[in-house]
Amino acid sequence: MLKPKLFQTKKRAISVFILSFTLSAQEITQGASSWSVAGASMGFADVWSLYNQPAQMAFLQKMSVGISYTNLFLSKEISKTAFAFAYPYKIHAFGVGYAFSGYSLYQNHQTSLAYALRLHPTTALAIKLNYEAFRFGEAYYGSTNVFFMDIALRAQPIAPLGISVHIYKPYQTKIEQKDSYPILFRLGLDYKVGKSLLCILQAEKNLYQPLAIKTGLAWQVVPIVSLRLGAGYNPTLFSTGLSVFAKYLHIDIASAWHWQLGIIPAVALRVDMSKHVHRPQA
Repeated sequence: MLKPKLFQTKKRAISVFILSFTLSAQEITQGASSWSVAGASMGFADVWSLYNQPAQMAFLQKMSVGISYTNLFLSKEISKTAFAFAYPYKIHAFGVGYAFSGYSLYQNHQTSLAYALRLHPTTALAIKLNYEAFRFGEAYYGSTNVFFMDIALRAQPIAPLGISVHIYKPYQTKIEQKDSYPILFRLGLDYKVGKSLLCILQAEKNLYQPLAIKTGLAWQVVPIVSLRLGAGYNPTLFSTGLSVFAKYLHIDIASAWHWQLGIIPAVALRVDMSKHVHRPQA
């Protein structure tokens, strides 16, 4: 009687791993602000840029720390908890992050260390090193891990227009010399309309899946409240969210809907330190 139960438990752990691995190849963003615009967050400059567009960290004005929770498809087995810290100094910025998902039979841990450099008042380059570990119950497959990196570039050729490039795993990464972790290319355009509306268009492509398109709108209704909307194609995704800003505290709430897998609620807390970072004059 134990064998069928053991088989079902093992099968469940493998299924969670496959789903988690597939989602990692498609969706690498963190933070509720990103989910509120269907992942089209390369135009945002905040602590979550550590994951979403590392080069944006070079434009931060304050040291910042954040924590987020994303309940993917209302399933605790693949829900994500992420931590991020960013410290800008003059033309440099440093970031460290940790993200976790999983349960007793399967866990995914990712630790990241990033450095961003302002090459020009409107241009920045970043590199991020990542260590990702997959842990299974000892009765099954044990554990494995992988090292990889990101390269990101941010430029603003004219005042309202921003261009972002992000290459996630710029070389073919192997897991246990078998499965390949796909290279992911991301290109984003964002345009500021007036002082309160940001429009974002983003394209993503990895070696195994079709081109994904994501769009988002962020509207600052009043100085302390921002509303966001997003939509994506491949996969089809719709999202909305709300951000509330206090003196140092930022609260983000988002909800996205995947046409096949269901609802993705997310919440994040961010604290920006009071002291402004010294920036040399352009």
